[in-house]
Amino acid sequence: MLVKRLKYILLGAVIMLTAVSLAMIISIHQQVEAEAKIKSSLAIGAKFPDFSVQDLAGQPLSIATGKGKLVLINFWATWCAPCVAELPTLEKVYAKYHHQGFDIIGVNVDRNKDKLTDFLKAQALPWPEYFQDHGPAESRIISLGLPSDNELAAKCGVGGVPCNFLLDHNGTILGVDLREDEFETAVAHALARLDETK
Repeated sequence: MLVKRLKYILLGAVIMLTAVSLAMIISIHQQVEAEAKIKSSLAIGAKFPDFSVQDLAGQPLSIATGKGKLVLINFWATWCAPCVAELPTLEKVYAKYHHQGFDIIGVNVDRNKDKLTDFLKAQALPWPEYFQDHGPAESRIISLGLPSDNELAAKCGVGGVPCNFLLDHNGTILGVDLREDEFETAVAHALARLDETK
């Protein structure tokens, strides 16, 4: 009798775990599809969605603050090795072209603000950084390695980092997910085109 009862309890637990797992898989699948749909609408030639946030220093950040300039919106994290590996190249391109009207807005998706501030103390970046603080990391749901409650990343369909968007002086997307070897060429080309239109 006890063995039979244990079998039913075990069977019930297996059914419940299977249902929970299936619900999680469906939820993740729906989130991935939603992110892909948003990101596919942010293709070259589309307008980047405006946003209004504050950087770590409390200064306003938006697409409007970059009007008239070439802007790279760079989604990254300190725990992301490819993101960190790209930073020296981004710094080099920024130093070379900033005086010609090139800016970068960093959007950090770390879960812990202290890790970001420690990182920036060790490797100061010359451009503004945005971080959305939602309190202790333990209280948040994490999806695909990114905080699911980072509103700017969600608004842009960012499902992983590194991710970036190169915008012209009007906020039109010129490049998506550029990699290290593409940054300088893309920025130089876009600035040359911008100069031609003046």
